[in-house]
Amino acid sequence: MVQRTNRRWLIERILEALPGSMLVTDIDRTSSGPGSYVLLLHLQGKLDFTRGSLRHTFAPGWYVYAGSADGPGGVRARIRRHQRSNKVIHWHIDSLTVVADAIEAFVAEQGHECELITSLVRSGIFQSALRRFGSSDCTRCETHLLMVRAPHCTALSWSSLTDSRGSLGPGG
Repeated sequence: MVQRTNRRWLIERILEALPGSMLVTDIDRTSSGPGSYVLLLHLQGKLDFTRGSLRHTFAPGWYVYAGSADGPGGVRARIRRHQRSNKVIHWHIDSLTVVADAIEAFVAEQGHECELITSLVRSGIFQSALRRFGSSDCTRCETHLLMVRAPHCTALSWSSLTDSRGSLGPGG
């Protein structure tokens, strides 16, 4: 039976795969210290991506990205930046976050982005989305961007998961 993929189900799977991580529900209560984070994002339509030698067309669907924030403002500032759609494209992930119709963030202050990716892949739900994406300076990982594996995917739009107020409806 194909698992119907939706936001709540994916949030639960990410939290299971990353013990000790926390879903960010209030950005102002998120640490301003260094740490690692995971973004769950949804692309409503396809996206043609070109950055240096990386060229790819991302299909509509759910993606997961792991990163670290060691600079000023730490994890809080980095997640805030990722949630803004109006920004200068600096990192690979910016090309996705500026068009994503849904972004959820998780903080794993004690984890390292490479360990987060490894744990997510081991869950069996996620697989590499594009080699070298977000990991061009990483010697451990093939990528820091994952996509939901096909057996778990269904083509659901963000609006089909929410009610008229933008909240998850029953079963969503």
